[in-house]
Amino acid sequence: MSELLTETKRLLALHFALYPEMEPQDAVKLLYQSEFGCGHFLPDAEKARAYLLEEWRSVPRDPDHRREDELGGGFVRVHLEPLGTEAEALALAERFIESAKEPCGSREGLYERFDALRSLTGAGKTPFDYYELDRILHYYMALGCPAVHHSESFRKKYHPAYRVIRKRQDDAGE
Repeated sequence: MSELLTETKRLLALHFALYPEMEPQDAVKLLYQSEFGCGHFLPDAEKARAYLLEEWRSVPRDPDHRREDELGGGFVRVHLEPLGTEAEALALAERFIESAKEPCGSREGLYERFDALRSLTGAGKTPFDYYELDRILHYYMALGCPAVHHSESFRKKYHPAYRVIRKRQDDAGE
């Protein structure tokens, strides 16, 4: 089994433990972010800063909220809830902008990640039906693998508020 397949299976298991009500669409989003990071999202730096600050102001402050979720591929989701100050939110915005500048990932890498998801689903380790997932993935791939949003049920249940950033070597102590 390839290193990518092994890493992806581990990350999927982690996210299913954190978010047991994930739907196929949420798994696709996770794998997309793991492969491509956040570059698909950046309209321009000023808009990215303004949008992050607006979203940060709208979420409840929670210093006990988990700070980040590992995504693999050198990326993490950094949650907005534990950021206590506007300066912290702006620092995250800068990391997000910096991360979006570096192109990464490939369609082949994404397809290999989908193989890991199919394998777990076939083994009964996800809440999805294998054939329904396969149908969704074929449709998604036929669309050209665009960025997707979280499912409505994921948004209602987990209230996701985060930015995807590239993890740096100096992040180990954070």
